[in-house]
Amino acid sequence: MDGLGVVVIFDIDGVIRDVGGSYRRALADTVEHFTKGAYRPTPWDIDALKAEGIWNNDWEASQELLYRYFEAQGQSRNAATDPSATNPSATNS
Repeated sequence: MDGLGVVVIFDIDGVIRDVGGSYRRALADTVEHFTKGAYRPTPWDIDALKAEGIWNNDWEASQELLYRYFEAQGQSRNAATDPSATNPSATNS
């Protein structure tokens, strides 16, 4: 390599490059996916949820946003995980 060295830098804690926005974007993408495009939380929605202080885990935060979406649509929290909760004909028989 003609005397040139190779340097690899791992930025595990986000000090060198802030990737916080990608986590929020992934959270919004997840919610949008599981609502089949019917709802995409805004940055404000995500910030408000995170400000509650108990939603550090993004998987759990995504699930909570899904639950709240379904409840706002007049459905139970089970609608997020149980297709038969919104469509009785979709039972496992």
